Amino acid sequence: MEGTDVLHLVVPVEHAYLDVKLKFAVAKPPEIGASVFKYAIILALKQLHGEVGAAIPVDVLRFDLESRRAYLRVPATELVKVWSSLTMFSSYNNRPCRFLVYKVSHSLAALSVSSQAIQHVVLP
Repeated sequence: MEGTDVLHLVVPVEHAYLDVKLKFAVAKPPEIGASVFKYAIILALKQLHGEVGAAIPVDVLRFDLESRRAYLRVPATELVKVWSSLTMFSSYNNRPCRFLVYKVSHSLAALSVSSQAIQHVVLP
């Protein structure tokens, strides 16, 4: 065997992770907890994809009450549906709002790293 042979191992990705925030258009946004935040996500999925969308498993891994920002875990096969639903969501309890998707990754650790802190190196 020569040194040019390379073994490639393909590992299927099970989950995708999203860093999202629920932003209201009013000066004094309502206080919401993690359960209400998740309910808003389910509403977004149901509005765009119906009952099938509402059945997509979404886990809220971390939730910050003050900023209404969370890390979500979704099945990798359902990422596009979840992301599109969050993008199209426009109101909760007749209050205008929107989800901001800051980062998406197949690695949870990648969400906590700032892309501005990464130093890119070009190899010869």
